[in-house]
Amino acid sequence: MNATAFDNYAKETAKLFVSLYAWYYMPASVHKVRIHGSAIVSAAFLPIGQVSEEAHEARNKNIKKIREHYTRKLPRESTNLELMRRLVLTSDPVISSLRELPKKSRGSLPSAVLAL
Repeated sequence: MNATAFDNYAKETAKLFVSLYAWYYMPASVHKVRIHGSAIVSAAFLPIGQVSEEAHEARNKNIKKIREHYTRKLPRESTNLELMRRLVLTSDPVISSLRELPKKSRGSLPSAVLAL
């Protein structure tokens, strides 16, 4: 993400918000994104999409399926050990690269979004 372009866009929209809605206080979450968002983007180790919890939440259905179908239902320790082994196996980059992923349709994004 281009931090400078995002900073310009965020500050312009913050000024627009203040000019149009002077009677309404800017919520703290909006202030954080508009004023401090570029600092967060430039200081991040990973792209913004990789630090969200979506991947973790998406894995929950895999964990449930693996626990139901691919683990022994004996002591909890062996069940969890097999679960962890299967999760490591499914997250291996070499094995994952062999699998063909479904094609994602991004659609057409506005040029202003692509500039960021």
